[in-house]
Amino acid sequence: MNPLGEVSPPQGPTHLAAGHAPPTPPHDNPLDDIYHSAPPSPTAPNTLPAHPRAHEILSDLPSRQRALDTDAYREGLANNKGQYLQAGFDEGYALGASLGLRVGWILGVLQGFEAAWKGVDERVFEEVRGLRELAQKELGLQELCGKSG
Repeated sequence: MNPLGEVSPPQGPTHLAAGHAPPTPPHDNPLDDIYHSAPPSPTAPNTLPAHPRAHEILSDLPSRQRALDTDAYREGLANNKGQYLQAGFDEGYALGASLGLRVGWILGVLQGFEAAWKGVDERVFEEVRGLRELAQKELGLQELCGKSG
């Protein structure tokens, strides 16, 4: 008798909880490899047919194996991503700082020359201004770090 006082079982399909597969029919050899990848005995030849027997229910083991492999792959990525990303960042940061320091020094010197020649000699001032503008273009971030070609 159920909590509603009904004696008969409910009508309609019976729902099983996820993860509980129905039992499979008995196999010819209970010690058989679940993936059918090895003979039942190390000394006896493999007498099992290559295709599943008609009376067996298809197993969800291959799909579960793929799911486990995928989960393991994702876990490996997650565990190692931080380590290698940090190492790449550290290397790039040091390289960028060194390069940025040199570029900044070059541009600073050219700006100093430009300011020094302003109002003194117009021809030299224009030449230094052209050099500074060219240096700013060629030493820009896109030029230094962009893809060549």
